[in-house]
Amino acid sequence: MSVFSSNLWMRQFVNGCLYAAIVVGNLLLWATLYDIAPQERYRELAIFAFILSFITLRSHDLILPNNDLRRPSRLRSSLIIEWLILFGALMTISTLIGQSEGFSRRVLITWLLTTPLWFYLIRKLLLSGLPYLFPGLDPTRKAVIVFMNDAARQLADSLKSGNARHVQLAGVFDDREPGRLGRITADLPLLGSTDALNDYIQEHDIDIVFVMLPHHALDRAKDVLEQLGNTTASVYYVPAFDALGLQNAPMVHFNNIPLIAVSETPFLGVDGWFKRLFDIVVAALALVLLSPLMLGIAIALRVTQGSPVLYRQNRYGLDGRRIRVNKFRTMYVQESDSEVSQALADDPRVTRVGRFLRAKSLDELPQFWNVLKGQMSVVGPRPHAVTQNEAYRAEIKQYMTRHKVRPGMTGWAQVHGHRGTIESIEDMEKRVQYDLEYIRNWTPLLDIWIILRTIWIVWNDREAV
Repeated sequence: MSVFSSNLWMRQFVNGCLYAAIVVGNLLLWATLYDIAPQERYRELAIFAFILSFITLRSHDLILPNNDLRRPSRLRSSLIIEWLILFGALMTISTLIGQSEGFSRRVLITWLLTTPLWFYLIRKLLLSGLPYLFPGLDPTRKAVIVFMNDAARQLADSLKSGNARHVQLAGVFDDREPGRLGRITADLPLLGSTDALNDYIQEHDIDIVFVMLPHHALDRAKDVLEQLGNTTASVYYVPAFDALGLQNAPMVHFNNIPLIAVSETPFLGVDGWFKRLFDIVVAALALVLLSPLMLGIAIALRVTQGSPVLYRQNRYGLDGRRIRVNKFRTMYVQESDSEVSQALADDPRVTRVGRFLRAKSLDELPQFWNVLKGQMSVVGPRPHAVTQNEAYRAEIKQYMTRHKVRPGMTGWAQVHGHRGTIESIEDMEKRVQYDLEYIRNWTPLLDIWIILRTIWIVWNDREAV
């Protein structure tokens, strides 16, 4: 796990716990003041409030981490909006489980209105009080910039204008002559060429180095990014947005420096835990509830076409590692991994029972076992045969990036009509585009929507997913 993801995980965990404690504490405070039996009457509401607050509010920094250069800022309006939505969701859940009638309206209204105030007051207390109690937590740090361009100039202006906390910009290093740098080094000391950088850092106790991309390296950067698109490596880039066509790539921040996440998994830290827990719950329930159906299918296949009932084939899983995917066997012949040809419409290899199973995607049900084992996810990019992967990774840019997450039983591409037989390279390119879009924009609600949409499609469409 990279320094970025590990810091993000810890920051979100702390923020989630703090916000959840504030929400629940405020509820119990007003319940104690206004009501006579807060522990008994508000117990379920407090539990749901803690869980949902942790999940939904953890992305908001209650206190900026000690590696963030920004000054303390006001609470974002989106936090207030999310709190209102969260409150509405809690009231809906309480109504559905029949608990809302026992709540005091006075308690609920006061809780709704005062919780944002507690967010603000505790944030101010933490930001103002901790530096006085523990001065070593926020020391003054010295910084230099390496390579000057317009983006470096903006960074320097931001640092010098006071938008960074306790950061002193000493100057810049560049291999070009001062006359060639022009206005971008105005009022900034040019400390020397990059050959002198290491010595300067040691002699002057420099804490932070901002390395900007020199313009002459753009062509080389493009070549490297194309090469990395055929791997499952996590790739970050100190941006030159327009030059590389990465305007839509998601961004992360490290010490207030924007980095483009050219390829990264969204399932790190709490998000990864939540995604895995969701998969375990759904897969376990599906295997229990659908076990009579799966037993019936196995018996029908055994009687009509003999053994084996299950068909296992190698696929690429998370980070490109091979996994064995399970399906009910729907063909008379079982192809090897090196001799895979797609099933077509009216394919003579497909059995009569197999045709029905494929039409309703029932042949995929054994993959819930792959999900439970952690090899697959309920929702994610669909896995393809190894021979197809090797062919397409050489033809389609960023093809292997889809393996930054676990493959899924259904996915964003499938609910957009890209299902069944792959008819052309363009068809596969579209599927990869949707897979990358899913990875960049994943939310728990998106997974739920894809599952519901998939159920609707397979029972109203003859194509197999």
